[in-house]
Amino acid sequence: MSSISHLCEPSRLLLTWQGLESATNPKARYRYVVGELVPTDDPSVVTFRYLSDTPDFRAAREYGFKGHPAFRLNEKESVWSDVLQTFMRRLPPRKREDFPAYLQRHLLPHPFALSDLALLGYTGARLPSDGFSLSPVFDCTKLPCQLVTEVAGTRHYATLQDVEAVRVEDVAELILEPENETDPEAIRVDIGGKKMGYINRVVNTNVHGWLEHAVVTAKVCKKNGTPERPLIYIAITAQPK
Repeated sequence: MSSISHLCEPSRLLLTWQGLESATNPKARYRYVVGELVPTDDPSVVTFRYLSDTPDFRAAREYGFKGHPAFRLNEKESVWSDVLQTFMRRLPPRKREDFPAYLQRHLLPHPFALSDLALLGYTGARLPSDGFSLSPVFDCTKLPCQLVTEVAGTRHYATLQDVEAVRVEDVAELILEPENETDPEAIRVDIGGKKMGYINRVVNTNVHGWLEHAVVTAKVCKKNGTPERPLIYIAITAQPK
């Protein structure tokens, strides 16, 4: 798969945080939603706030989250305006020589015609120096739309032999699990008839909305990682019914 083709402007981005790799408690390694970036009527102005009244935020605080360095945590909820450039520093500039290669690593076309907010969402804006990343939230009625996401939990649910058998362009089946005792909203990912893991819970809202309003297909678009932590990425496409 050379690049994803159905790009959409997100309605907002979720700021997520993940604890240190050395953490002994598995829950400290979950990716928690701690804040949101929301565009205004002026597309160049984006606001940020912590989602401090949510279970995810409280759990992140329990496992060591101290806030984003650029936005100090206060007892009262605050909203910061005009934050786009702060987050764009996590990406290479569009004019940099290696920017097309950066887009290609994220299966994005060059030139990238959407907004900086969309660029942050589609790349995730991860840095190796911290546990932050960004995840887009889409209006599920604006179609077609496409998203690449990592299959969560592959190393726990699939054998090494099953992972090795997966090939780019393989069809991925998305299966609702309302009977799942841990998470009734869980969406299982099967490839070649084998359970490979789940849709990351951070993007579950997108996928549930698409499954309700659209024709949804998915296929493997990338594989990497290590034998100890194999990573499978799928491209999910939502088309009008």
